[in-house]
Amino acid sequence: MMINDRGIVQGTVFEPYGLIQPKMAWAEQNPNDWTRATVDGLRSLLAKCDISEHILGIGIASQIDGIVAIDKEGKALGNAIIWMDRRAKAECEKIRKMIDDEAFYSSTGLSIDPSHVAPKIMWLRENRPQDYRKADRLLMPGNFIIHFLTGEAYTDHSNASCTMIYDLKSAAWSKHLCDLLEIPMELLPEIRDSTHIAGKVTPTLARLCGLGEDVQVAVGGGDEEVGAVGAGIVDQNMLLDLTGTSEPMCLSLNRPSLDPTRLLECHAHGRNGKWLLENTGGLSGGIYRWFRDELASSEVSEGARLGVDAYEVLNREISSVPPGSEGLLFLPFMSGAILPEWNPDARGAFLGLTLAHKRQHLARSIMEGTAYVLKDYVEHTRSIGLNPSKIILAGGGAQGKVWRQIKTDVVGCRTQSCANHEVTVLGAAILAVVGVGMCKSVEEAVNQIVSWSEEMVPDNKSMEAYSRSYELYREVYWKLKDSFAKISMLQAK
Repeated sequence: MMINDRGIVQGTVFEPYGLIQPKMAWAEQNPNDWTRATVDGLRSLLAKCDISEHILGIGIASQIDGIVAIDKEGKALGNAIIWMDRRAKAECEKIRKMIDDEAFYSSTGLSIDPSHVAPKIMWLRENRPQDYRKADRLLMPGNFIIHFLTGEAYTDHSNASCTMIYDLKSAAWSKHLCDLLEIPMELLPEIRDSTHIAGKVTPTLARLCGLGEDVQVAVGGGDEEVGAVGAGIVDQNMLLDLTGTSEPMCLSLNRPSLDPTRLLECHAHGRNGKWLLENTGGLSGGIYRWFRDELASSEVSEGARLGVDAYEVLNREISSVPPGSEGLLFLPFMSGAILPEWNPDARGAFLGLTLAHKRQHLARSIMEGTAYVLKDYVEHTRSIGLNPSKIILAGGGAQGKVWRQIKTDVVGCRTQSCANHEVTVLGAAILAVVGVGMCKSVEEAVNQIVSWSEEMVPDNKSMEAYSRSYELYREVYWKLKDSFAKISMLQAK
């Protein structure tokens, strides 16, 4: 996305890249696909906007919780292990034997879970020792792109705070945890504020993309943390529900706050000095995309015939299905669960299927299942003494009115959406605006650039239907928990 000095979007491009799944519960990406998408995206955007000589800065927002080793030349040593990968369960058990869960949470604000970076580094060390020995740096996805653009190795507080080796109190790498887990601190990138300028684009990259050599690159941050900036979630108790491939939920806080039950994690905000209490996000839009690709070929064909997106066809069909999907329930744990508990073994499930159910029932139940996770989050924050004052729905999944209304009815309170749903890239642009000096602060830039649009009001009849379905959803999860563990073992073979 390109914005001008008034925050008006000049153009947006999208460059896809693939997912590699060598085994069940594994998830990797080729970092060369990231660099290819970066170059192609910049070229396309510059061609579309035709103003390359006026570009001042680039901001970065990226998936969190991934790791890629690079050599001294900056080349990736194998595929990146990304956020949805759950292979490092054994490493997490080793960590639990070294440090008490509660002590670990009080230091890092995180749960010990294979989604995070530290156990992935430990797995890499044990299972890809040749790559590990050659590593000059261990970078997260956004750090890798910063290095590609500038040749510098930096991360920000939001990415660092998701690694399990960052100390909340000192806002720095934890020497104690790095020593305990035998992770050399010299392999980690330096931590800087999200608006810090990492450097200028390299001459080679400038020529490759058609950029000027004075273009500066702001460090940026993690996707939902930067998305909170792009959605205007900077004041205490504002809540962001960001539906992309995953669906993180973030409550903005003025200081670090821990969840006594250790279900929610405390991450650094994309706005330096603020914090987020997060459900870091299970698969959500990614499930809906899976459904489209694997089970909705007729809707894809119909969309092509009508010249509209297949999701639009699906959304029209879903509108004909009543709340509760006529007794069809979906558990959305296709990459493990965070709520109602941290459980990497949890799996997705449809329950209540009959011959009367059609594809649109399945599609609606997917939307409803992910909305129950949002309700879990809201109810949990209230139970620990917090009070979400405003709920903002954003991301690609918030573009469809049907899904927004389902979430509004399930949660039972008013919601608003962003005028620009692409809040993550907008947030990255805002950080660049501040980094290059066009605005004095993130708040000033947010006030100039971010706006909210339609407010949705819950329907009382739908709320009643969802209240019943939600209680059943909770009951079924706990009854299936032991079966999930057995299924996970079968899939690991």
